[in-house]
Amino acid sequence: HDRDIVWLGESDVVVAEVTRASLGVGYEIGRVVERNISAPIRKVKPILCLYRPSVDKRLSAMIAGSSHLSHFGYKDLEQAKIGIDGFFDSVEKEWFFYLRGLYGTDNL
Repeated sequence: HDRDIVWLGESDVVVAEVTRASLGVGYEIGRVVERNISAPIRKVKPILCLYRPSVDKRLSAMIAGSSHLSHFGYKDLEQAKIGIDGFFDSVEKEWFFYLRGLYGTDNL
């Protein structure tokens, strides 16, 4: 527990696989979401939840209904990689626009 909480504190982003219900993963995501709600924008940790949709398994309503994280459904490893790459591209763009707002385009 303590080691994982330290890792979450040291992370810049969180990527979680949430196809199967897990109290531990849910707890970790919840901790980061709660922290993000009160954190200044520069300290917010983007969260990506990956899941494999199927007929008998749906994404948790707590994940699907949250505006504080992103989720991406995938069928195979290649699709998961595409989702992860897209997530990191969007995080990079958000940081660029945030930094540009702080420092102007001449300083980037």
